[in-house]
Amino acid sequence: MQDSNIPDLLSTTSAQSSAITSLQNDLAGKAPASALNALTTRVTTAEGNITANAGALTALSADVGKFAAAGKFRVSVEATPSGATSRIGLSATASGGATTQTAALFLEATSSGVGRVLVNADRFAIINGDARDVPFVLEGGATYIKKVMIKSGDIDADKIDTDSFSTAGMALFGGTLQSDNYAPGAAGWRIRRNGVAEFWGLIVRGSIQDGAVSDRAVTARPGDWTNDTTGSWSVVNTVTLTGLSPDAIYFANIKLETRNQLTGDGNTRYRVERDLRDGGTWLGYETLGGTDQSTTDWLMRIHSDSINGDFDGVRYRVSILTGSVSSPILRRLRMTITGVTR
Repeated sequence: MQDSNIPDLLSTTSAQSSAITSLQNDLAGKAPASALNALTTRVTTAEGNITANAGALTALSADVGKFAAAGKFRVSVEATPSGATSRIGLSATASGGATTQTAALFLEATSSGVGRVLVNADRFAIINGDARDVPFVLEGGATYIKKVMIKSGDIDADKIDTDSFSTAGMALFGGTLQSDNYAPGAAGWRIRRNGVAEFWGLIVRGSIQDGAVSDRAVTARPGDWTNDTTGSWSVVNTVTLTGLSPDAIYFANIKLETRNQLTGDGNTRYRVERDLRDGGTWLGYETLGGTDQSTTDWLMRIHSDSINGDFDGVRYRVSILTGSVSSPILRRLRMTITGVTR
């Protein structure tokens, strides 16, 4: 009776072949050089499972004194009933005394869907047919790209080191920068490369050079306003600027707070109007904006406008229409006209 713990050697068969070429030279034991080329194939069957392997190895080496160089190229493939694997590796080493530099490349693919490319080097670069043109470099833990195009068009803001951009002089732009909602004289902002900028509002914490702002007119009514004349329009305030320059753009900014009357009839209504002067003659007011208001809460209203200096004067006024009231319906009115040299 055969012992079940003893493997059946007859159930395993294999076939193997190889071809090996080896060359070696030595000059008085001081300068050895060798070359090895080996090819092997093997097919094994064990308990009905077949494994096929093949491999190739090329190895070169040369030594002179304390300096040595070596290069290896190895390919191995394997196929079994459960999958297949292919591996390719190449390496280059050079040493001088106690220092050795290595560069290596490893490729692996498996039938399970895994593919890998691994590089071991102090510097990795992709060249464009000429070693003097290096569009992509990895060196010292940093990536250098000569020119890049982001296909999706998106870069996460938290991935950009703005300090490094500024230090490297990359925070320079050769065109026009503007907000996505920019509309001339109406919304958003724009900065041109010739130094001309347009903003809806601007806060300057330092100084403004003399001559940058050509003209300015400001009027304010910080207190409360009550219209006690039923059904009539009352002018709350007016701001006027004359002597406009054709080399300037003029911006108006009007802010106020309104609420519905607490007594009397109807809702609070107000309007903002503009009048232009041409050749010394005022052309007449036109309405720029305004609204009815039914709530008793104070609401802030903001209106902006801009014109060029082709006219010789501009003025704005705010009027209000209500029923007979005894409580404030308008407050904190501020009107500003600013001329900026183009």
